[in-house]
Amino acid sequence: MPVMSKLCSSCTIEDKADDPDAEARVNSVRGLILVCETLTSNVDQSSDIGESVYAYIKVEVMPALFRALDDYAVDNRGDVGSWVREAAMDALERCTFILCKRDAVAVRAAPAAEDESEPSDMDANAISTTCQLFDSAIAQGLVAGIAKQAVEKIDKIREIAVRTLQRILYNQEQFVPSIPYRKLLEEIIPNNSDLEWAVPTVSYPRLVKILQASCYSKPVLSGLVISTGGLQESLRKASTSALVGYLQDSSINIDDKGKSREYLLSHDILWVLQRYQKCDRVITPTLKRLLRLCSVNRSS
Repeated sequence: MPVMSKLCSSCTIEDKADDPDAEARVNSVRGLILVCETLTSNVDQSSDIGESVYAYIKVEVMPALFRALDDYAVDNRGDVGSWVREAAMDALERCTFILCKRDAVAVRAAPAAEDESEPSDMDANAISTTCQLFDSAIAQGLVAGIAKQAVEKIDKIREIAVRTLQRILYNQEQFVPSIPYRKLLEEIIPNNSDLEWAVPTVSYPRLVKILQASCYSKPVLSGLVISTGGLQESLRKASTSALVGYLQDSSINIDDKGKSREYLLSHDILWVLQRYQKCDRVITPTLKRLLRLCSVNRSS
C-alpha cells in the first residue's frame, strides 16, 4: 500500500504546472497499473488482503489516474503532459477491466454462498449492486475524462481516446456495465475500425453529439473549446463547423426537455469559465469560441 500510495502521488502534476519531469509521471502511471495487475493476478479475491487491494484501486488509484488526465504541462519540447494523458488512458482502461472482472466473479460467487433457493431477479440485482466496485459514478468519470481527450487538439491523442472508448464499449471478453448513455455512445462511436478518428472532419461531427448527454457535456466542452479556439486553422474550422452544426441540427434530441441547446451550451460554457478561471490554456480559447459563436449568430 505505501508503494501504491507513492505511485499515485507521483503520477499527478497537482499544482506544479512547471514541473519538468514529465517522464517520471509517465513512468509512475505505467508502474502503478503494473503493480495493480500483478497484485490482482496473485491475490485471493475473497481474502481480506484481496478485498483491500481492489478497494484501494477503486478509491485511490482510479482518482489518481483521473487527475493524470488533467496533466497539460508544457516545456520546450511541447505538450509533454500529453505523454502522461496517453499513459493514463491506457491505465484507466486496464483498471476498468480489473474492477469489472472482480465484480463479475463476486456476482457469480454470491448466490453460491447462499444455502437458500436460487435468488429472485430483485435479489440478484441487490447482490450485484452490493458487490459492485465499478459503479455508475466511476463509469461516468471514465467516459467523461476520455471523451474530453477525444475532442482536443492533438490528432494522436484524439485517436487513442476514441479507440480506448471503443474497447471499453465493445470488449468481448469483459463487459463493462453501468455506463450512462451507452446507447448514444454506441451510435456516436460505432465498432468500426475503418473510421479515421485522427481526421478532424471525421471525428468532430460525430463526437460533438456527446454534448447531448448532460453528464458528459461539461468535460467534453472544456476539451472542445481548446480546439475551436486554437491556432491551427484546419482543426479550428472542423471543430467550429461541427459545434455550429450541432446547434443548428433540429433532429438532435437533448435530455433536458424544455431547454434549448443554446441555453445548455451557455450554461456549460459558464461552468468551464468558473472551473478553469485561473487557467489561461482554457480561458483564452473559450473566450475566442464565445466571440466566434456570437459572430455566427449575428450572421445567421
